[in-house]
Amino acid sequence: MDRLRQIEEQTMRAQKELQEQTRRAMELEQERKRAREEAERLERDRHAAEEAKAELARQAADQQKTQEQLAAELAEFTAKIALLEEAKKKKDEEGRGVGSTRLCPPRRTWTKPRRS
Repeated sequence: MDRLRQIEEQTMRAQKELQEQTRRAMELEQERKRAREEAERLERDRHAAEEAKAELARQAADQQKTQEQLAAELAEFTAKIALLEEAKKKKDEEGRGVGSTRLCPPRRTWTKPRRS
């Protein structure tokens, strides 16, 4: 009878230990599932951050090109303005006879006729 009781106690202990191991295995499986989901979420976030970084790099490159184009246009227009100002200055000087012989007759000034 003692032997039977010992076997029943061992069976009960083994059953409780098996239940505990099963419970622990289920907890570990849930923890593994949460860790996998978190890893997947982090990977998606990392991928989105890399895409955003690449887009910002593209925008920065486009902005740099735009700034370079604007600088080139500014230089071009500045040069054109300088040429036009020089041409105007030359024309004005020629018109006033500065720096060259005068080919045009002197300008006549208008005077008010006298009344007698």
